[in-house]
Amino acid sequence: MPGNPSEIRARGLHPGLSPPRGRVVPHGEKGFTLLEIVISMALTCLGVLCLAGLLKVLGNVEAEDSWDTKALFCAQEGMEELRFEVAVGNSATGDGEEVLNDGSYRGMWRRWAVTPSPIFDGLLEVDVECAYSWKGSRKTVQLSTLVYSGY
Repeated sequence: MPGNPSEIRARGLHPGLSPPRGRVVPHGEKGFTLLEIVISMALTCLGVLCLAGLLKVLGNVEAEDSWDTKALFCAQEGMEELRFEVAVGNSATGDGEEVLNDGSYRGMWRRWAVTPSPIFDGLLEVDVECAYSWKGSRKTVQLSTLVYSGY
């Protein structure tokens, strides 16, 4: 430890005190200002809010995808029922619609049509459409296939 008081003051030390442990802060360097801290906190909060908004958007997309998947399964189930009817000989053409009130398809609307195919005698064209309401609009999933009815 220097003994001269002017040398002690020049190094940023106080006479009679032991030198601080760790880093000695040079004169003029004071650390972070309050403004820098406030700006960094504001940027951090903005980042957290943007992340929360992104999670909300992703949740909405996932919910809509879930309804799309249910509508696809609804149409597929209707398609399989009509294909079964054709396979057992109930191959009458026609169309119909229903509102599903039970099960996981509750509130969905299903419409179907079975028509003779213009491609080949003995083929039937089967169309099934399922729809649901999403945020004020109607979303629709449609499936079509050809079924041979000459069993």
